[in-house]
Amino acid sequence: MKNHDPELLSAHEPITSDRAEPATLAGNLEALLQRSQQLNEYCDRAVAEIRASLELTQNHSN
Repeated sequence: MKNHDPELLSAHEPITSDRAEPATLAGNLEALLQRSQQLNEYCDRAVAEIRASLELTQNHSN
């Protein structure tokens, strides 16, 4: 991070920032949310398959 002397800044010069624009951040968050939902659905399916497999194994051993 750069240290700036406020006295050296001109009132007419825009201050640059390393931060992304709000629209970019919103898009990134939307993409992360979608990916998170996809991973959650995948995990739900995997757990359901594992449970079904365990139930079959238990039923065959009885």
